[in-house]
Amino acid sequence: MKKINPKNNDKMVIEKPNLTWNTNLHVYSKSLIVGDAYSLIDKIKNQPDVYLDFFYDDEKGSYVNEIDKIHNKNVDCFSLQGGGGFWTPIFSTASTWAQGKKDGEFGWKSVGREYPFKDSFFLDFCAGINVANFPLNKKTSNKNHLKIINDLVTNSINNTDPIFTLSTPSNSLLFMEAGDVLFNSKDENFKVDYKNKTTKEIFNELYNLCHYPEIKFLNFEHGSEEFTFDFYIDFLENQKYEVYKVESIDKDLDFYRDYYVNYYDPLPDGHDKDFFQSTIDTYGYLHGYYIKACKQK
Repeated sequence: MKKINPKNNDKMVIEKPNLTWNTNLHVYSKSLIVGDAYSLIDKIKNQPDVYLDFFYDDEKGSYVNEIDKIHNKNVDCFSLQGGGGFWTPIFSTASTWAQGKKDGEFGWKSVGREYPFKDSFFLDFCAGINVANFPLNKKTSNKNHLKIINDLVTNSINNTDPIFTLSTPSNSLLFMEAGDVLFNSKDENFKVDYKNKTTKEIFNELYNLCHYPEIKFLNFEHGSEEFTFDFYIDFLENQKYEVYKVESIDKDLDFYRDYYVNYYDPLPDGHDKDFFQSTIDTYGYLHGYYIKACKQK
C-alpha cells in the first residue's frame, strides 16, 4: 500500500481508527437500512405499512436515501442494496465506557448494564458482493486483516471528503432490513409489541435482545441460536456522523481479490479474477463505508 498523507496539509495529524470486528449483518431480500434507532423505531410503530410507506417507493422503484443518491445531504438513515441473502461484516471502535450516566428521554440507565459508546463503524459492503456464504474464516479479523482495514479507512478519512452526514439525535444506531420484522425467533409466539410500547421501551428491548438475549434465534446460513445476525443496535457517542466511501489504496485486481478470498471466503480458493473484475467494473475498487463521529466543537 502507498504511504497515507493527510489531505491539504502534510503536517496535519493523521487520523487513525482502531477498528475491530463487531458482527455480520444479514438481509434476506430487501435493502440494508442504517439509521437513528429511535427514528426508525418510530417509523415501524406509526406507519401502517412501513415498508411501502417509508422504506420503499414502489412508483420510483427505489429505497429511502440510497447511498449513491444522497451526496452532500444530511439524513437520519440510508440504504444499501446488495441483493438477496446479503451479508455485511461490521467493524467498530468503542469510545468510552459508562453505566447509567444518562436517564430521561433515551432511557440509557434503564438498560441496566454497562455498555460502550461507539464512535465509528466500518461496513465492508463488498464482502457481501464478493463472498456468497457467511463471510467468515480463520483469518477474519486477525492482526493482518485489521491492519489493512484500518489503513484503508485511514487513507479515506485523510484524503477524501465525506459523501454525506448522518444525524443520530437519539445517540443510537440501528442496522436492519427494510420492513418491520427485525429478527426470527425460535419461539413463534415471541413478538416485540411495537404498537403498544413506547419508543424508549422498544429500544431497550431490542438492545437487550441484540446484546443480552434470553431467547433463541433462527439465523440464515448459520447454526447459532444464541445471537441474531438479522439486526444490530447500539449506543453512539455523538449525534452527528460523517460517512466516507472506502476504496483500495492501490487500484490492483490481485490485491482486491486476495483481500476477500483470504480474509472472508470460507471456501478454498474463492472466485477467479474474472468474477472480481466484474465487481470492479460495477463498483470500482470499493470496499465499503465508514461512519465517523464528527468532531465536537
